[in-house]
Amino acid sequence: MKKVSKLFIALSIPAVAFSQSAKVQTAWRSLQDYETSKDVSSLMKAKECIDLASNNDDTKDKAKTWVYRAKVYYDLFKNALEQEEKKVPATVTNKNERLTKAYGAVSTADYEESGKALEKAVALDKDKAYQADMGMLGMQMFNDVNNLAIGKYNAGKYKEAMEYFEGSYEASKMMGKKDTSQLTNALICAQKEKDYEKVKTYNQKAIDEKIATAYNYGNLSDAKMALKDPAGAIQTLQAGRL
Repeated sequence: MKKVSKLFIALSIPAVAFSQSAKVQTAWRSLQDYETSKDVSSLMKAKECIDLASNNDDTKDKAKTWVYRAKVYYDLFKNALEQEEKKVPATVTNKNERLTKAYGAVSTADYEESGKALEKAVALDKDKAYQADMGMLGMQMFNDVNNLAIGKYNAGKYKEAMEYFEGSYEASKMMGKKDTSQLTNALICAQKEKDYEKVKTYNQKAIDEKIATAYNYGNLSDAKMALKDPAGAIQTLQAGRL
């Protein structure tokens, strides 16, 4: 009886591995179906399969799994964005304004999950087999960052807006330029939130990266005073004068 049990276990292992690999492929096929038909049930099936595959020992360390997960969750986010746009009153006729309101209202949980999956896919893709796919998805996600920042700001969600303005600034740096307006916008959001640690961080970043104005030194000094650091505030003003 023990021999039979061991044989059954041994035979079942490849089946489990195949089953989980099949989940990855099913997720991909379902995602393709959704992108063609916009049938949300296909998208939800893709989510179900990729969730199982990304938590299974046989498939959780494969780059393909995480590339597909990133794609699935990004489509979940875009679908949610479309639903939010439909809720905007018909009296708002300007297309850009409608979209900005949708970005302000939409949950970013799936967007963030997509970003985490993409980050893991990059780490696992040692032979660069999925570099083109990841690059394309990364550019799509980058196009959303500034829209999310503006949408959240207009909706009065300054903490979220701050994070996306900061993300937009860091992304622009990676592409070889510094969009200082995005760092300024992040600073404005931090001030509205009265998050003096972030106010301090953004002003110091401007100083360290040689893009500061007199305002940054004065604002940094004010933040240090708010954080009960009068000595640091005075040093900042002295540095600003220099």
